[in-house]
Parts: sequence; structure tokens; C-alpha cells
Amino acid sequence: MGTLRAVLRDLLLALGIGLAVGLALCLLFGLLGGLIGGAFYKGVVAARSAVLLAGGILLLFSALLLLKGGNLPEEAFRLRLKKKRELEPDFQPPRPLNLYRVVARPYTTLATAAGILLVSLLPDLLLIHL
Repeated sequence: MGTLRAVLRDLLLALGIGLAVGLALCLLFGLLGGLIGGAFYKGVVAARSAVLLAGGILLLFSALLLLKGGNLPEEAFRLRLKKKRELEPDFQPPRPLNLYRVVARPYTTLATAAGILLVSLLPDLLLIHL
């Protein structure tokens, strides 16, 4: 029961992060598209396109992780800060947040992409009712 709870926690956290990122993208590009395009309709179209693009790119990344994830080294996912290390000898790179406890990286990336794509329904619903 504890493992199931941890898996659900990780997947819901990834979905929530995806929903938050998708909503932020939707609002940002909706406002920018509305201001640049001069109409509310154009802002909604820009928001829909931006959210679908971001979700699609993240789905491609999660597919890459699912197909080649076991063969990729852990160093591929770390930031490299060699210049700061050379300048400051006592500098330590930031530690990972470890948000996800049980679920592997490809599945959390897939859940995040699903959350972003779920937000793309909002501009579509607005376009239907306009």
C-alpha cells in the first residue's frame, strides 16, 4: 500500500507540475498574442499553439527517455558548471531536488507532458464558445 501511495504521489505531482506549466504558458502566450494580434481571438489561438508545441516537445523527450533512457548516463541530466568550479575551489554544485521518490524519469516526464496537453483544452473550449 505504501508503494502504491508513493507511485500515485509521484505521478500526481508530475501531472500537477505539467498543469501549472501549461497554464502559465497559456496565460503568457494568450496575453502576448492578444496584445500583438490586437484581438482576443488571436491571443487564444496563440496560447493553444504554444501549449500544444510545448506538450509535443515534452512528449518527444519522454519518448526518447523511454527508448534510450537506460543507456543514457546520469551525467547527461546534470548541469555542468566547470567555470565556477575553477574560479571558486570550495564551490559545490546544487543538489537535485529529488521530487520523485519511486517513479522513473521517463514516466514522470510523460505525466508532465500529459498535464501540459490537458491545459490545451482550455483555449479549445474558448474557441468553441466564441
